[in-house]
Amino acid sequence: MIKVDNVGMIPNSKNDPTITSASDVSNYSFITDSGITYLVMQTGNGDYRYQEDLVITAGDPLNCFQVDEWSGQKLFVDGKHVTGGVGSLAVDAVLVVAEDGTLAAGTVPTSGVYFKVTDIGLTLTEAAIKVRVCVV
Repeated sequence: MIKVDNVGMIPNSKNDPTITSASDVSNYSFITDSGITYLVMQTGNGDYRYQEDLVITAGDPLNCFQVDEWSGQKLFVDGKHVTGGVGSLAVDAVLVVAEDGTLAAGTVPTSGVYFKVTDIGLTLTEAAIKVRVCVV
């Protein structure tokens, strides 16, 4: 699970519900569309409403939030959304969006969105961290 740290972040971000994917997408994945990074935050329907590892099938509309609108704000990120987990991360570590839509350790890019670890040793649904959204 990935949660916004401040409830006011949701109404202050740009949501593009017209985006669809050519392949299946896991909930809470980061995707790029037209050069813009989005976070998929879908609520399932019916029996799938509280499903832990919800997968949105190809062609279905995605509930996407434009990440750069949250510049300076924090996200609460479970370890399963970070390549290699969160156990080895330290405060001020830099994370970037990986090919599979998770976050991975990296270096500050020349442009776009990256994340800086601000809090470690947390728990959401498992070991978690907080990251600050940074935009170059």
